[in-house]
Amino acid sequence: MAIYHVTYLSDGLRIHAYLGFPSGYELAVRDIQAWLGMACATTDFLPVHRLPEERVGPPPPSQKNSTRPTGPSDPLPKLPGLIYCRGGIGQVGMVKLDWVADFADAGYVVFAPFYRGTAGSEGRDEFGGADREDVHAAFRILSHIPFVDAWRISLMGFSRGAINAALTAAVEPRTHRLVLWGGVSDLVATYEQRPDLRRMLRRVTGGTPTNKPQSYRDRSPIHFAGKLGCPVLIMHGTA
Repeated sequence: MAIYHVTYLSDGLRIHAYLGFPSGYELAVRDIQAWLGMACATTDFLPVHRLPEERVGPPPPSQKNSTRPTGPSDPLPKLPGLIYCRGGIGQVGMVKLDWVADFADAGYVVFAPFYRGTAGSEGRDEFGGADREDVHAAFRILSHIPFVDAWRISLMGFSRGAINAALTAAVEPRTHRLVLWGGVSDLVATYEQRPDLRRMLRRVTGGTPTNKPQSYRDRSPIHFAGKLGCPVLIMHGTA
């Protein structure tokens, strides 16, 4: 299993993300850069760095001695892809590296955007506003990797990430599965139930549910659930 810190383009902004591969599918940095360039339609240099093993953790014992060939020209079996949409905003709810590792160990090629305006990414996070394009772009990038099955790319949204994941699944017909984990479904309800988030929500939406109702509606999956054409797993509550 290998995890890379990558930079990609979304609306022309440089966005950071983690990209994880199962054991036996480790790739050269230059190959990932080439695929990022094709997917983002740019010849600009997009940095890619492989994370050291001490940060990622060693592969499971069954995978340590994998002899599966690696490289862009090798006939590798197609793998499912997973876009992990983090929760929170800014430094709260950042991408969990151990989750990326666990998903990769389970056999997925994992793409986990940090979102714009976070951890060095350009732009401003709008909590399901223009930042939704960061996930759309991630979907396109995964589908460009030769050994990823473009019709088996799923999305998992945790907490606020449910907004970004559901928004993408609603417009991307190739979405294989959608997982909403403790996800926001109605931002008006979130505003009413979470006084501690109201200041942030007013900032990212431009107002309150009363004076900016469309901003809240556009970020509420409950209002576009009918556009989802894939199976959906909802995990919510503590019982």
